Amino acid sequence: MSLRDRVAGTAGRLTAMLRRTAKPGRRLASPRQTEDPALFRPLIYGDPDRLHVAATAVVNNALFNLSSGEITVGEYAFFGHNVSVFTGTHDWTTFGAQRQVAVPKSGRDVVIEEGVWVSSNAIVVAPCRIGAHAVVGVGSVVLRDVEPYTVVAGNPARVLRTIPRPGEAADSRGSTPTGAKAALQEPVGLARELAEISQRVTGLEREIAELRAKADGGGQRFAGLYAGFTERFRGSTAEVTEKLAGYLPDVRRVVGADGPVTGEAGTAVVDVGSGRGEWLALLADAGVSASGVDANPAFVEEGRSRGLNLVHGDAVAHLQGLAPGSVDLITAFHVIEHLDVETLLALLAASRQALRPGGCLLLETPNPTNLRMAACDFYNDPTHRSPLPPALTEYLVSACGFEEVEVRPLHPDRPPADPAGAGSLVEQLMAGMLFGPQDYAVLGYRPRQARQA
Repeated sequence: MSLRDRVAGTAGRLTAMLRRTAKPGRRLASPRQTEDPALFRPLIYGDPDRLHVAATAVVNNALFNLSSGEITVGEYAFFGHNVSVFTGTHDWTTFGAQRQVAVPKSGRDVVIEEGVWVSSNAIVVAPCRIGAHAVVGVGSVVLRDVEPYTVVAGNPARVLRTIPRPGEAADSRGSTPTGAKAALQEPVGLARELAEISQRVTGLEREIAELRAKADGGGQRFAGLYAGFTERFRGSTAEVTEKLAGYLPDVRRVVGADGPVTGEAGTAVVDVGSGRGEWLALLADAGVSASGVDANPAFVEEGRSRGLNLVHGDAVAHLQGLAPGSVDLITAFHVIEHLDVETLLALLAASRQALRPGGCLLLETPNPTNLRMAACDFYNDPTHRSPLPPALTEYLVSACGFEEVEVRPLHPDRPPADPAGAGSLVEQLMAGMLFGPQDYAVLGYRPRQARQA
Protein backbone atom coordinates (compact mmCIF):
# COMPACT_ATOMS: atom_id res chain seq x y z
CA MET A 1 0.00 0.00 0.00
CA SER A 2 1.35 3.40 -0.95
CA LEU A 3 1.92 6.19 1.58
CA ARG A 4 -0.86 8.16 -0.09
CA ASP A 5 -3.30 5.28 0.42
CA ARG A 6 -2.22 4.85 4.05
CA VAL A 7 -2.77 8.55 4.80
CA ALA A 8 -6.14 8.55 3.07
CA GLY A 9 -7.21 5.43 4.95
CA THR A 10 -6.11 6.82 8.28
CA ALA A 11 -7.97 10.10 7.65
CA GLY A 12 -11.09 8.15 6.74
CA ARG A 13 -10.92 6.06 9.91
CA LEU A 14 -10.42 9.22 12.02
CA THR A 15 -13.45 10.92 10.43
CA ALA A 16 -15.59 7.82 10.87
CA MET A 17 -14.51 7.53 14.52
CA LEU A 18 -15.43 11.17 15.16
CA ARG A 19 -18.87 10.69 13.59
CA ARG A 20 -19.60 7.46 15.52
CA THR A 21 -18.77 9.08 18.86
CA ALA A 22 -20.46 12.41 18.22
CA LYS A 23 -23.17 13.42 20.65
CA PRO A 24 -26.78 13.45 19.33
CA GLY A 25 -27.59 16.74 17.68
CA ARG A 26 -23.87 17.62 17.24
CA ARG A 27 -22.94 18.28 13.59
CA LEU A 28 -19.29 17.77 12.84
CA ALA A 29 -17.67 19.87 10.16
CA SER A 30 -18.39 18.46 6.74
CA PRO A 31 -18.21 19.84 3.23
CA ARG A 32 -21.10 21.46 1.52
CA GLN A 33 -21.60 20.69 -2.14
CA THR A 34 -19.67 23.80 -3.16
CA GLU A 35 -16.73 23.11 -0.79
CA ASP A 36 -13.62 21.05 -1.37
CA PRO A 37 -13.73 17.89 0.81
CA ALA A 38 -9.98 18.25 1.37
CA LEU A 39 -10.68 21.22 3.65
CA PHE A 40 -12.22 18.81 6.19
CA ARG A 41 -9.84 15.85 5.89
CA PRO A 42 -7.03 15.78 8.51
CA LEU A 43 -3.56 14.61 7.53
CA ILE A 44 -1.69 12.26 9.83
CA TYR A 45 2.01 11.46 9.83
CA GLY A 46 3.06 8.69 12.20
CA ASP A 47 1.13 6.25 14.36
CA PRO A 48 -2.58 7.26 14.41
CA ASP A 49 -2.98 5.55 17.79
CA ARG A 50 -1.02 8.48 19.24
CA LEU A 51 -3.72 10.93 18.19
CA HIS A 52 -6.58 11.51 20.66
CA VAL A 53 -9.31 13.85 19.40
CA ALA A 54 -12.44 14.43 21.47
CA ALA A 55 -15.72 13.63 19.73
CA THR A 56 -16.87 17.25 19.90
CA ALA A 57 -13.63 18.74 18.57
CA VAL A 58 -13.38 20.10 15.02
CA VAL A 59 -9.92 19.84 13.45
CA ASN A 60 -10.75 20.36 9.74
CA ASN A 61 -7.72 19.64 7.53
CA ALA A 62 -5.10 19.88 10.29
CA LEU A 63 -1.73 18.21 9.83
CA PHE A 64 -0.74 16.05 12.80
CA ASN A 65 2.89 14.94 13.06
CA LEU A 66 3.10 12.12 15.61
CA SER A 67 6.74 11.11 15.14
CA SER A 68 7.96 12.01 18.63
CA GLY A 69 4.92 12.09 20.92
CA GLU A 70 1.17 12.05 21.39
CA ILE A 71 -1.36 14.75 20.50
CA THR A 72 -4.54 15.26 22.51
CA VAL A 73 -7.33 17.61 21.41
CA GLY A 74 -9.97 18.33 24.06
CA GLU A 75 -13.76 18.77 23.99
CA TYR A 76 -15.14 21.59 21.85
CA ALA A 77 -11.70 22.60 20.63
CA PHE A 78 -11.80 23.83 17.07
CA PHE A 79 -9.23 24.56 14.38
CA GLY A 80 -9.22 26.85 11.40
CA HIS A 81 -7.86 25.50 8.15
CA ASN A 82 -4.25 24.45 7.53
CA VAL A 83 -3.32 24.17 11.21
CA SER A 84 -0.14 22.13 11.83
CA VAL A 85 0.68 20.32 15.08
CA PHE A 86 4.23 18.91 15.21
CA THR A 87 5.75 16.52 17.73
CA GLY A 88 8.64 15.47 15.51
CA THR A 89 12.11 16.98 15.47
CA HIS A 90 15.59 16.01 14.26
CA ASP A 91 18.89 15.85 16.11
CA TRP A 92 20.73 18.86 14.66
CA THR A 93 24.01 17.72 16.26
CA THR A 94 24.21 14.84 13.76
CA PHE A 95 25.25 15.12 10.11
CA GLY A 96 24.79 13.42 6.78
CA ALA A 97 22.15 10.74 6.46
CA GLN A 98 21.96 10.39 10.24
CA ARG A 99 20.49 13.89 10.54
CA GLN A 100 17.55 12.76 8.38
CA VAL A 101 16.64 9.80 10.57
CA ALA A 102 17.75 10.85 14.07
CA VAL A 103 14.24 11.51 15.40
CA PRO A 104 13.24 10.97 19.07
CA LYS A 105 10.44 8.44 19.45
CA SER A 106 8.70 9.97 22.46
CA GLY A 107 8.72 12.73 25.05
CA ARG A 108 7.35 15.54 22.87
CA ASP A 109 3.60 15.59 23.55
CA VAL A 110 1.05 18.27 22.69
CA VAL A 111 -2.13 18.79 24.75
CA ILE A 112 -4.79 21.15 23.43
CA GLU A 113 -7.39 21.52 26.16
CA GLU A 114 -11.13 22.09 26.13
CA GLY A 115 -12.54 24.93 24.05
CA VAL A 116 -9.23 26.02 22.51
CA TRP A 117 -9.52 27.93 19.25
CA VAL A 118 -6.50 27.49 16.96
CA SER A 119 -6.86 29.88 14.03
CA SER A 120 -5.98 29.10 10.42
CA ASN A 121 -2.36 28.57 9.39
CA ALA A 122 -1.17 28.40 13.00
CA ILE A 123 1.69 26.07 13.92
CA VAL A 124 1.95 24.29 17.27
CA VAL A 125 5.36 22.81 18.12
CA ALA A 126 5.86 20.22 20.86
CA PRO A 127 6.31 19.91 23.72
CA CYS A 128 3.56 22.27 24.86
CA ARG A 129 0.12 22.54 26.45
CA ILE A 130 -2.48 25.05 25.32
CA GLY A 131 -4.74 25.78 28.27
CA ALA A 132 -8.53 25.67 28.22
CA HIS A 133 -10.38 28.27 26.15
CA ALA A 134 -7.21 29.94 24.94
CA VAL A 135 -7.15 31.49 21.45
CA VAL A 136 -4.19 31.20 19.05
CA GLY A 137 -4.15 33.93 16.41
CA VAL A 138 -3.93 33.43 12.64
CA GLY A 139 -0.52 32.27 11.44
CA SER A 140 0.96 32.17 14.93
CA VAL A 141 3.78 29.83 15.97
CA VAL A 142 3.29 28.30 19.43
CA LEU A 143 6.62 27.15 20.90
CA ARG A 144 5.74 26.94 24.62
CA ASP A 145 2.82 26.48 26.99
CA VAL A 146 -0.17 28.83 26.65
CA GLU A 147 -2.06 29.78 29.79
CA PRO A 148 -5.85 29.15 29.91
CA TYR A 149 -8.13 32.05 28.98
CA THR A 150 -5.47 33.98 27.09
CA VAL A 151 -5.19 35.26 23.53
CA VAL A 152 -1.78 34.69 21.94
CA ALA A 153 -0.42 35.63 18.53
CA GLY A 154 2.82 36.20 16.67
CA ASN A 155 6.01 34.30 15.91
CA PRO A 156 6.73 33.17 18.52
CA ALA A 157 3.26 33.51 20.01
CA ARG A 158 2.96 36.00 22.88
CA VAL A 159 0.09 36.94 25.17
CA LEU A 160 -1.97 39.82 23.80
CA ARG A 161 -4.81 39.83 26.32
CA THR A 162 -6.80 37.69 28.72
CA ILE A 163 -10.34 36.35 28.29
CA PRO A 164 -13.02 36.84 31.00
CA ARG A 165 -13.72 33.55 32.72
CA PRO A 166 -17.34 32.39 33.14
CA GLY A 167 -18.99 34.47 35.86
CA GLU A 168 -16.29 37.13 35.75
CA ALA A 169 -17.88 40.56 35.32
CA ALA A 170 -16.86 42.77 32.42
CA ASP A 171 -16.52 46.54 32.79
CA SER A 172 -19.21 49.04 31.76
CA ARG A 173 -18.22 48.81 28.12
CA GLY A 174 -18.54 45.05 28.13
CA SER A 175 -14.86 44.59 27.25
CA THR A 176 -11.92 43.29 29.17
CA PRO A 177 -12.29 42.90 32.97
CA THR A 178 -10.31 45.20 35.22
CA GLY A 179 -7.79 42.52 36.13
CA ALA A 180 -7.27 41.67 32.48
CA LYS A 181 -6.87 45.36 31.67
CA ALA A 182 -4.04 45.56 34.17
CA ALA A 183 -2.47 42.50 32.59
CA LEU A 184 -2.72 44.17 29.17
CA GLN A 185 -1.26 47.44 30.42
CA GLU A 186 1.66 45.72 32.14
CA PRO A 187 3.51 44.75 28.90
CA VAL A 188 3.04 48.30 27.60
CA GLY A 189 4.56 49.70 30.78
CA LEU A 190 7.40 47.23 30.62
CA ALA A 191 8.11 48.13 27.00
CA ARG A 192 8.23 51.82 27.92
CA GLU A 193 10.51 51.11 30.85
CA LEU A 194 12.81 48.99 28.67
CA ALA A 195 13.01 51.80 26.11
CA GLU A 196 13.97 54.26 28.83
CA ILE A 197 16.59 51.87 30.19
CA SER A 198 17.98 51.38 26.69
CA GLN A 199 18.33 55.13 26.29
CA ARG A 200 20.10 55.41 29.62
CA VAL A 201 22.47 52.56 28.75
CA THR A 202 23.29 54.20 25.42
CA GLY A 203 24.05 57.44 27.23
CA LEU A 204 26.23 55.66 29.79
CA GLU A 205 28.13 53.85 27.05
CA ARG A 206 28.79 57.20 25.38
CA GLU A 207 30.01 58.69 28.65
CA ILE A 208 32.24 55.69 29.33
CA ALA A 209 33.77 55.98 25.85
CA GLU A 210 34.43 59.68 26.40
CA LEU A 211 35.95 59.06 29.84
CA ARG A 212 38.12 56.25 28.47
CA ALA A 213 39.32 58.49 25.66
CA LYS A 214 40.16 61.21 28.18
CA ALA A 215 41.93 58.75 30.46
CA ASP A 216 43.94 57.37 27.55
CA GLY A 217 44.64 60.81 26.14
CA GLY A 218 42.97 59.70 22.92
CA GLY A 219 40.15 62.19 22.60
CA GLN A 220 39.29 64.09 19.44
CA ARG A 221 41.16 67.21 20.48
CA PHE A 222 44.44 65.38 20.98
CA ALA A 223 43.92 63.37 17.80
CA GLY A 224 43.94 66.67 15.94
CA LEU A 225 47.33 67.48 17.45
CA TYR A 226 48.89 64.05 17.01
CA ALA A 227 50.68 64.71 13.73
CA GLY A 228 52.52 67.70 15.23
CA PHE A 229 53.07 65.79 18.45
CA THR A 230 54.70 62.93 16.54
CA GLU A 231 57.03 65.34 14.76
CA ARG A 232 58.05 66.93 18.06
CA PHE A 233 58.50 63.89 20.28
CA ARG A 234 59.21 60.93 17.98
CA GLY A 235 61.34 62.72 15.42
CA SER A 236 61.16 63.87 11.86
CA THR A 237 60.22 61.57 9.01
CA ALA A 238 63.87 61.40 7.96
CA GLU A 239 65.02 60.47 11.47
CA VAL A 240 62.40 57.75 11.85
CA THR A 241 63.13 56.37 8.37
CA GLU A 242 66.83 56.13 9.20
CA LYS A 243 66.05 54.06 12.30
CA LEU A 244 63.60 51.78 10.47
CA ALA A 245 66.09 51.07 7.69
CA GLY A 246 67.91 48.81 10.11
CA TYR A 247 65.11 46.27 9.71
CA LEU A 248 65.47 45.87 5.93
CA PRO A 249 67.85 42.88 6.28
CA ASP A 250 65.19 41.17 8.39
CA VAL A 251 62.59 41.87 5.73
CA ARG A 252 64.70 40.35 2.96
CA ARG A 253 65.55 37.35 5.14
CA VAL A 254 61.90 36.65 6.01
CA VAL A 255 60.39 37.47 2.65
CA GLY A 256 63.23 35.50 1.05
CA ALA A 257 64.30 37.64 -1.91
CA ASP A 258 66.30 40.66 -2.91
CA GLY A 259 64.64 43.22 -5.12
CA PRO A 260 60.92 43.25 -5.98
CA VAL A 261 59.07 40.64 -3.98
CA THR A 262 55.54 39.71 -2.93
CA GLY A 263 54.24 37.40 -0.24
CA GLU A 264 52.31 34.19 -0.79
CA ALA A 265 49.02 36.13 -1.01
CA GLY A 266 50.41 39.17 -2.83
CA THR A 267 51.38 41.13 0.31
CA ALA A 268 54.72 40.45 1.93
CA VAL A 269 54.39 42.84 4.88
CA VAL A 270 51.40 44.14 6.86
CA ASP A 271 52.18 47.09 9.12
CA VAL A 272 49.94 47.80 12.11
CA GLY A 273 49.68 51.41 13.32
CA SER A 274 51.45 52.85 10.29
CA GLY A 275 51.19 56.47 11.46
CA ARG A 276 52.91 58.79 9.01
CA GLY A 277 53.81 55.81 6.80
CA GLU A 278 57.62 55.99 6.99
CA TRP A 279 57.90 52.18 7.07
CA LEU A 280 55.52 51.63 4.16
CA ALA A 281 57.38 54.23 2.08
CA LEU A 282 60.72 52.61 2.92
CA LEU A 283 59.42 49.18 1.88
CA ALA A 284 58.01 50.60 -1.35
CA ASP A 285 61.42 52.08 -2.19
CA ALA A 286 62.93 48.65 -1.49
CA GLY A 287 60.44 46.98 -3.83
CA VAL A 288 58.61 45.09 -1.08
CA SER A 289 54.84 44.70 -1.33
CA ALA A 290 53.31 46.11 1.85
CA SER A 291 50.05 47.44 3.28
CA GLY A 292 49.14 49.14 6.53
CA VAL A 293 46.26 49.91 8.88
CA ASP A 294 45.88 52.89 11.21
CA ALA A 295 43.11 54.24 13.43
CA ASN A 296 43.94 57.89 12.71
CA PRO A 297 41.98 59.00 9.61
CA ALA A 298 44.25 62.00 9.00
CA PHE A 299 47.33 59.76 8.76
CA VAL A 300 45.48 57.37 6.45
CA GLU A 301 44.29 60.12 4.13
CA GLU A 302 47.74 61.71 3.95
CA GLY A 303 49.41 58.34 3.31
CA ARG A 304 46.99 57.46 0.53
CA SER A 305 47.71 60.81 -1.12
CA ARG A 306 51.34 59.64 -1.38
CA GLY A 307 50.31 56.34 -2.97
CA LEU A 308 50.68 54.18 0.14
CA ASN A 309 48.41 51.14 0.59
CA LEU A 310 46.71 52.24 3.82
CA VAL A 311 43.32 51.43 5.31
CA HIS A 312 41.53 53.07 8.20
CA GLY A 313 40.42 50.66 10.90
CA ASP A 314 41.11 48.61 14.00
CA ALA A 315 44.35 46.66 13.95
CA VAL A 316 43.04 43.45 15.50
CA ALA A 317 39.93 43.37 13.33
CA HIS A 318 42.05 44.02 10.22
CA LEU A 319 44.40 41.14 10.97
CA GLN A 320 41.50 38.84 11.78
CA GLY A 321 40.03 39.64 8.37
CA LEU A 322 43.15 38.49 6.50
CA ALA A 323 43.33 35.03 4.99
CA PRO A 324 45.09 32.65 7.42
CA GLY A 325 48.73 32.02 6.54
CA SER A 326 48.82 34.75 3.90
CA VAL A 327 51.46 37.18 5.20
CA ASP A 328 55.26 36.92 5.48
CA LEU A 329 55.89 39.67 8.04
CA ILE A 330 53.69 41.68 10.42
CA THR A 331 55.21 44.79 11.98
CA ALA A 332 54.02 47.11 14.75
CA PHE A 333 56.31 50.03 15.64
CA HIS A 334 55.43 51.77 18.91
CA VAL A 335 51.93 50.34 19.02
CA ILE A 336 51.75 47.79 21.83
CA GLU A 337 52.43 50.34 24.57
CA HIS A 338 49.08 51.91 23.63
CA LEU A 339 47.14 48.67 24.26
CA ASP A 340 45.66 47.02 27.32
CA VAL A 341 46.84 43.46 27.90
CA GLU A 342 43.70 41.79 26.51
CA THR A 343 43.90 43.76 23.27
CA LEU A 344 47.63 43.00 23.07
CA LEU A 345 46.96 39.28 23.41
CA ALA A 346 44.25 39.53 20.74
CA LEU A 347 46.74 41.29 18.45
CA LEU A 348 49.31 38.53 18.98
CA ALA A 349 46.74 35.81 18.29
CA ALA A 350 45.47 37.52 15.14
CA SER A 351 49.05 38.02 13.93
CA ARG A 352 49.88 34.35 14.39
CA GLN A 353 46.79 33.37 12.43
CA ALA A 354 47.58 35.71 9.52
CA LEU A 355 51.25 34.75 9.24
CA ARG A 356 52.39 31.87 7.10
CA PRO A 357 54.38 29.09 8.80
CA GLY A 358 57.83 30.58 9.32
CA GLY A 359 56.45 34.11 9.05
CA CYS A 360 57.70 36.76 11.48
CA LEU A 361 56.07 39.16 13.93
CA LEU A 362 58.18 42.25 14.67
CA LEU A 363 57.26 44.56 17.54
CA GLU A 364 59.11 47.71 18.63
CA THR A 365 58.32 49.57 21.85
CA PRO A 366 59.98 51.92 24.39
CA ASN A 367 62.51 50.25 26.68
CA PRO A 368 61.72 50.80 30.39
CA THR A 369 65.13 49.43 31.44
CA ASN A 370 66.33 52.86 30.36
CA LEU A 371 65.51 54.84 33.50
CA ARG A 372 64.94 58.12 31.69
CA MET A 373 62.49 56.39 29.39
CA ALA A 374 60.70 54.57 32.21
CA ALA A 375 60.46 57.58 34.52
CA CYS A 376 59.91 60.45 32.09
CA ASP A 377 60.10 60.16 28.31
CA PHE A 378 57.53 57.36 28.10
CA TYR A 379 54.91 59.68 29.53
CA ASN A 380 55.46 62.38 26.93
CA ASP A 381 52.74 60.56 24.98
CA PRO A 382 49.44 60.72 26.93
CA THR A 383 48.04 57.86 24.83
CA HIS A 384 50.61 55.43 26.27
CA ARG A 385 49.18 53.04 28.85
CA SER A 386 52.16 51.55 30.69
CA PRO A 387 55.73 50.52 29.84
CA LEU A 388 56.28 46.87 28.86
CA PRO A 389 59.47 45.33 30.23
CA PRO A 390 61.34 43.27 27.60
CA ALA A 391 60.95 40.07 29.62
CA LEU A 392 57.18 40.50 29.74
CA THR A 393 56.81 41.13 26.01
CA GLU A 394 59.08 38.18 25.25
CA TYR A 395 56.94 35.94 27.46
CA LEU A 396 53.63 37.07 25.96
CA VAL A 397 54.89 36.52 22.42
CA SER A 398 56.14 33.06 23.32
CA ALA A 399 52.96 32.19 25.20
CA CYS A 400 50.90 33.09 22.12
CA GLY A 401 52.58 30.38 20.08
CA PHE A 402 55.61 32.07 18.54
CA GLU A 403 59.06 30.45 18.60
CA GLU A 404 62.69 31.56 18.29
CA VAL A 405 61.72 34.76 20.08
CA GLU A 406 64.48 37.38 20.03
CA VAL A 407 64.74 40.59 22.10
CA ARG A 408 66.84 43.23 20.38
CA PRO A 409 67.90 46.42 22.30
CA LEU A 410 67.84 49.52 20.10
CA HIS A 411 68.76 53.19 19.86
CA PRO A 412 71.14 53.88 22.76
CA ASP A 413 71.67 57.51 23.70
CA ARG A 414 74.98 59.14 24.45
CA PRO A 415 75.66 60.69 27.87
CA PRO A 416 76.79 64.32 28.05
CA ALA A 417 80.24 63.08 28.95
CA ASP A 418 81.31 59.59 27.92
CA PRO A 419 82.19 57.75 31.13
CA ALA A 420 83.99 54.94 29.31
CA GLY A 421 87.27 54.33 31.05
CA ALA A 422 86.54 56.93 33.66
CA GLY A 423 84.65 56.88 36.93
CA SER A 424 83.67 54.00 39.16
CA LEU A 425 81.83 50.86 38.15
CA VAL A 426 78.67 52.27 39.72
CA GLU A 427 78.97 55.40 37.61
CA GLN A 428 79.41 53.31 34.49
CA LEU A 429 76.38 51.19 35.37
CA MET A 430 74.28 54.29 36.01
CA ALA A 431 75.39 55.75 32.71
CA GLY A 432 74.25 52.58 30.97
CA MET A 433 70.87 52.67 32.70
CA LEU A 434 70.37 56.35 31.91
CA PHE A 435 71.77 56.44 28.40
CA GLY A 436 71.37 52.84 27.26
CA PRO A 437 68.92 51.53 24.58
CA GLN A 438 65.78 53.67 24.53
CA ASP A 439 63.74 51.11 22.59
CA TYR A 440 63.76 47.37 21.98
CA ALA A 441 62.32 45.03 19.40
CA VAL A 442 60.86 41.56 19.83
CA LEU A 443 60.88 39.18 16.86
CA GLY A 444 58.94 35.91 16.94
CA TYR A 445 58.18 33.34 14.27
CA ARG A 446 55.14 31.22 13.59
CA PRO A 447 56.22 27.56 13.87
CA ARG A 448 56.79 25.84 10.54
CA GLN A 449 55.18 22.68 11.91
CA ALA A 450 52.31 22.24 14.35
CA ARG A 451 53.45 21.63 17.90
CA GLN A 452 52.98 18.13 19.24
CA ALA A 453 50.31 17.81 21.90
